[in-house]
Amino acid sequence: MVTVRPKMLIYWVKIPNGLLSTEIQDRLDLLDAEERATYSRYKVDFKKIEFLVGRCLAKMALGQFLHVQPGNISFSKNEYGKLFLKNSPKPLYFNLSHTDEMVVCALSANDEMGIDVEKTLDDRFEVMKHVYVPDEIEWVNAQRDKNAKLHAFYKLWTRKEAVMKAVGKGFSLPPLSFTIPFDEERAHDDEFYFYTFVPMTGYMITVVTRLLSEQSQTYVVREVQLAELLAGRVEFISLF
Repeated sequence: MVTVRPKMLIYWVKIPNGLLSTEIQDRLDLLDAEERATYSRYKVDFKKIEFLVGRCLAKMALGQFLHVQPGNISFSKNEYGKLFLKNSPKPLYFNLSHTDEMVVCALSANDEMGIDVEKTLDDRFEVMKHVYVPDEIEWVNAQRDKNAKLHAFYKLWTRKEAVMKAVGKGFSLPPLSFTIPFDEERAHDDEFYFYTFVPMTGYMITVVTRLLSEQSQTYVVREVQLAELLAGRVEFISLF
């Protein structure tokens, strides 16, 4: 019998610098009334863009898997704001994240996951005592130079936040209440698989899924061009 490894799809979109929300507002047709209200409440233009691009990415990918028009895909939220797919005929899980000019989406047919993307250029070492346990801080400080220290800092940061999103609680789950593996790019502990990678210079992504067995995940990572996404021309890889 052939064992099929669980598949995790990870898509990332780099938003061009200087893009205006008015340039992509034709895709507001994919938002429901609640999402349009959320979009309108953003006072900063780049937040509107990230929100709309994230919804386009998730709805187009999920719609293609389910053979449903993206505009007919709808989401619900738990009390902490995590999104879930409504009325799916198949088990599908997804998670979104965005940071300065990048949006990412992870999809799986196996279990809940969390994903986080961060821009890795800023020195934020002063917050470590508030989010990292002593062993984690020691590991960051032991790095050979500032670039390695930044990489270590954001590996921990993205892994912590991805776990908080995977359990569906966000920062309601205190980051000091748990620790995570931090040496390998792919790792697991007693609860989760971790995969951390650099999609392009200056950014880091971590995706976390629950540990269902010792069978390792298969990760498929793809960049999506914004113009193709907005035009609805992206061919997403099948999960099944």
